[in-house]
Amino acid sequence: MQKTSLIILLLIFNNTFGFVGDPTDSIIAEFKAEMIEKGISDFFILKKIQHGTFRLIDTEDPKSCKVVTGYFEMYGFWLEENEAWIKKYDNCGEFNTIKLPDAKAMEYYLSNLVEIRNNEVGMFKPRPDSIANGEIITFFSMETHTPLRFYWFFQESNQFEKFIDKFNLTTAEDHVNLNYESNNNLAIVKLNSISEAIIDSLNKSQVFYR
Repeated sequence: MQKTSLIILLLIFNNTFGFVGDPTDSIIAEFKAEMIEKGISDFFILKKIQHGTFRLIDTEDPKSCKVVTGYFEMYGFWLEENEAWIKKYDNCGEFNTIKLPDAKAMEYYLSNLVEIRNNEVGMFKPRPDSIANGEIITFFSMETHTPLRFYWFFQESNQFEKFIDKFNLTTAEDHVNLNYESNNNLAIVKLNSISEAIIDSLNKSQVFYR
């Protein structure tokens, strides 16, 4: 029987859902309770972490708060009376609720639910497997401080989670990722692209406020 060995290239990766004192769990619980109160059973939450980002504190703004841990943003998506909505949170609390011009994100999620549930983003694979001394050698590359995306999906009474390290969605001429095409064709990655485009547009328009 052949044995399999994994060789990890580059840097050690810190795969964490949050930080010390991270309010993620309470935000999810609060948003879920709000959806249940509204009688909404289908929704999802996206958490964005970009290591190295921080908040500038306005000492004259009573709504300003000091983030002593890594900064993150979270976004809840749902449908209510055939209209799509989004709500933003961050380490400092919640923002206003915004009605979206279309339901593209939720419609894609509900139409591809099974595929999204079954999808797993492959690690950055720089070269094919090889065999040495009867062992299968598999090479992977990893990197620290890359953009991370965490998802919590709710559908009726079911709940599941997904994770994306955006480094695994990249490739380069001098450092090819053999999983690049397959990863970027996954439904979970396509949903992430749709969701991030919506979020980027709203943040650029500066429509979120506390």
